[in-house]
Amino acid sequence: ADGVDGGTYTTGSRATIPINTIDPDSDVFATLNLNQISFPAGVYEFDIATAGNRIGDFQTALVGDPNGSPFDIATSSSGFAVVGTVANYYVFIKKRYSSSVPFTVELQIEASNSKATDGLGRGNTLGNVNRYTIFKANKVL
Repeated sequence: ADGVDGGTYTTGSRATIPINTIDPDSDVFATLNLNQISFPAGVYEFDIATAGNRIGDFQTALVGDPNGSPFDIATSSSGFAVVGTVANYYVFIKKRYSSSVPFTVELQIEASNSKATDGLGRGNTLGNVNRYTIFKANKVL
């Protein structure tokens, strides 16, 4: 929503990045439940962007099997140590992933500093919907 901040980040461990909407371009092949996205077996290309605001260096991870034996499918780090500047900094993940069985993923973030209310993205009031995480999945095979 317009002007809504992305949420609080508290340092000390990884936190799940909130995902609340699937906006399909065409076929819907994934399902969303409690910030986790489930996919049928196949080959996928993931293109992901996540925001951090005044949380210092941060890393985003695409985590497979978050409810069982979690493992990192891909990670990417910000390389920024900015704490005082009010701005959304983004981390990008591009990854091709193949699974012969259905699988579930979630995005997690870990950072060097805590930030209440807008640590996971600072809202604006420009009359548009604020998006702090973009998760694109293209089914290749």
